[in-house]
Amino acid sequence: MRYTTTLLVAACLALSGCSASSDDEPPAKASGTVTEGPSLSDAEARQACVDDWARWYEEKPKGYDPETDPLPELPACEGRADSAELGFEALKERNEANRERLDACLEDPACSEFPIP
Repeated sequence: MRYTTTLLVAACLALSGCSASSDDEPPAKASGTVTEGPSLSDAEARQACVDDWARWYEEKPKGYDPETDPLPELPACEGRADSAELGFEALKERNEANRERLDACLEDPACSEFPIP
């Protein structure tokens, strides 16, 4: 899909360059921009930040109060404007995994991982 879009934009630019009104004028430059998706390194950096948040949630210091304590500065998330959003994504993934563990335990009568009164 990306290659088709690139070829279409290139064809449009080539045709717009051929329609100049006189030979003395330089061809008009295209004003449109082509946006590319995130590169693999961006996706890897994003996932590293999510993984760092997941590790922090597992090792969160005792007594941490989200109401008064600031969010930590994690090494893999340094300089990312979406660090807090990625932290929420890591928390969501952790909650989903915990829910799956709880459901599996509820289905197994021998499970004692979660004390149920």
